Amino acid sequence: MRNGFQAGPLIEGPDTALREPEKSVLLDILKEKSKEHHSVQMHWLNDAGEVVGIAATPGDASFHATLWRNGVITDLGTLAGDCFSDTGAINSNHQIVGASFNCDTNTERVVLWDRGSIIDLNTLIPANSSLELSDASNINDRGEIAGRGLPPGCDDVHFCGHGFFLIPCDNATTCEDNTGVDFRNSE
Repeated sequence: MRNGFQAGPLIEGPDTALREPEKSVLLDILKEKSKEHHSVQMHWLNDAGEVVGIAATPGDASFHATLWRNGVITDLGTLAGDCFSDTGAINSNHQIVGASFNCDTNTERVVLWDRGSIIDLNTLIPANSSLELSDASNINDRGEIAGRGLPPGCDDVHFCGHGFFLIPCDNATTCEDNTGVDFRNSE
């Protein structure tokens, strides 16, 4: 044991588990559900102990973004018409970033799950943006989102993709005319 944690890898599959630092014990977060969810991956843990990842849907028909909160597993769903989804991260405000994929998985849409809604983030950036958002890897407690996008003429985010940093803004005018404006909430 080191710094209050037990060493060792997380286990993937029906026995997926978290380590609870204050008790240093292995917790099976899928106790009752392991018969329904045969494959699970966890991607991010926030300070409230909420975990996001993916899980196979019943019958292993597809994979959906999943939230584990207080022992309850919630299927976050997909955008309309899509079959698969995945998560990237969750912040302390319970906002989750990830992706929704069409049924043959060749189209990925970067999404934000916020207050029970799923939002395609490409619909919220300016129409004249130089990037098509490709993946969202993190979100902080201010709602700022980091990820990668595709510039015109690039079709491989790993080869020619660019990083992006999205900053929430209050209204369309402020978002479109963003020169010299600090969009973060001032306190």
